[in-house]
Amino acid sequence: MQHYLAVESLNIVYIKHDAHHFEVDKEGKDTWRVSKAGAKLCSINDADHFAIMGAGSRSDIFKSEIYKKSDFVLIEGFKKEKIQKMVFVDPLYKIFDEIAHPETVVALIYNSDLNLDELPVSYSHLPRFHRNDVRAIADFIFTNFSMRFDLKKTKGLILAGGQSRRMGQDKSALNYGIKPQTQVVYDLLKKHCQEVYVSCRNDQINAEHLQSFSLIEDRFIGFGPLGGILSAQLSDPTAYWLVAAVDLPLLCNKTLETLVKSMTMFKCAVAYHNIEEKRIEPLCAIYAPFAFAGMLQMLGLGYHCPQKYLWNSNTKLLSLETDLKKSLENANTPIDFARISLEFSNEV
Repeated sequence: MQHYLAVESLNIVYIKHDAHHFEVDKEGKDTWRVSKAGAKLCSINDADHFAIMGAGSRSDIFKSEIYKKSDFVLIEGFKKEKIQKMVFVDPLYKIFDEIAHPETVVALIYNSDLNLDELPVSYSHLPRFHRNDVRAIADFIFTNFSMRFDLKKTKGLILAGGQSRRMGQDKSALNYGIKPQTQVVYDLLKKHCQEVYVSCRNDQINAEHLQSFSLIEDRFIGFGPLGGILSAQLSDPTAYWLVAAVDLPLLCNKTLETLVKSMTMFKCAVAYHNIEEKRIEPLCAIYAPFAFAGMLQMLGLGYHCPQKYLWNSNTKLLSLETDLKKSLENANTPIDFARISLEFSNEV
């Protein structure tokens, strides 16, 4: 029941393969005339809808681009493709002759009674659902899908590879109070992750203040925080990465805890949305394993800002409540350092 109701909160895409010639535009309309005149791609939109019609087959790049803001894609047809599928069993069982990869079938759907004796042996062990049992089917889809992702495999990443030009010294080496800042962020992330790493530049590898930490050297040099996140994802493509920048001296456990509790397997990332400032905070967020491809694509398009990726993907946005805003304030200058250090000393 819980999975069935969760569908309402997802952005679902439906794709259908038609074995016959289909026509989606009306003869005589402008879009029809333009297509007939030779346009390979034709798009139309109003304030609430859009449609794209094209000639030829879709490329994988086009498909990934147009569907990347969706949470879940349901596909009808494509019986010969090597993708997981639920098969609707016809009364004569002819469908089984059309399946190119039997190992990809995960369940059977039926309308009339199934004669188990007539089922091919390779399918007889599979779960079976009546087509009207929508709740059971939805629950199976969600459960089967969730087995591909381990939300518990969350690793922490401290972004410490910035040039610190405005601060005038390495921000990862600063000490605002009792402990060095890198250790402060490490201790916070360690409450939610079994493993925590520090993202750093090549020239920081031998820095004395980082020797007690597990380091991930930046392999995407010159691309700022986005390069650091990509480097971490490359080191473990299966992990969810809880990212926190080292220049967030007021970061608190509640800010991270809220992110962790909001994790979902259907979103590429979870991040805070500052509605007043119209910005998403990319440097205190969780990035899912499948975010890597989208971020790499953004990098290829010339966008180096992780916030740009979050805006253009299926990110789960959390409202940034007033009591958490202060915890996401950056310290970028000596004045910021002096002010926040004074705050800590007054608290002590």
